[in-house]
Amino acid sequence: AKTAVAKALADLRQITLKMTHISTTVAAKLEQLLLLTGPSLAEELARVAKSLALIAGQVRCSHGQEMADLVLNVAGAMERAALAALPRILCLHGRNQSASLFSVRMKNLQKKIKHVASLHFIDAPHVCEGCESATPTSEARCWWQSGSQRGVPHPKWAQQWEASRLVLQLELHSAAARGEPFTGILGFSNGAGAAAMIMSCSERGVPPLRFAIFCAGYLPAALVGSPK
Repeated sequence: AKTAVAKALADLRQITLKMTHISTTVAAKLEQLLLLTGPSLAEELARVAKSLALIAGQVRCSHGQEMADLVLNVAGAMERAALAALPRILCLHGRNQSASLFSVRMKNLQKKIKHVASLHFIDAPHVCEGCESATPTSEARCWWQSGSQRGVPHPKWAQQWEASRLVLQLELHSAAARGEPFTGILGFSNGAGAAAMIMSCSERGVPPLRFAIFCAGYLPAALVGSPK
């Protein structure tokens, strides 16, 4: 995110400097855009991108398409920087779902918060046993299998959770290594249980998360009675 923002601002400074030799009026407008004063960096970058698009239209009329395209390129860089600056939330689907299915079901929420946070979805490593839904087997996944009765963990729960923990830990570490760390985690149902488990692993090499959102979830048996 920092790299994308730095590049976008550098591009804006460069086009501002170039414009000073062509139009001091346009250059002054561009220079004002360099003053990011809002409380939200992502919102400010998005605002600058829109302003640049408007300025590009004015530049096209007065100084030609080539200069307008240069301004539009900076506007595009600002848009990408705005997206990169948004808090990233890792989303964990429920049982008998998959990352792609969960993403489709969260489409309305993604539209509503597109300027607030970006949602990223990941598949659980286990295919559900005895799936009776119309969902294709490849998309009926879970973070661990159900036990024989409610409240009783699966006999191999520990091994299943360990596999899920490794998947989540790798995703969190990979994102951090790319310079795109996750800010929080959101889990639905079985995914909410997995989110609670990964939040409890902060002392086991899991990158820190600032918050968690649990939807229609439950407390995994492994955490029952654990210190708050």
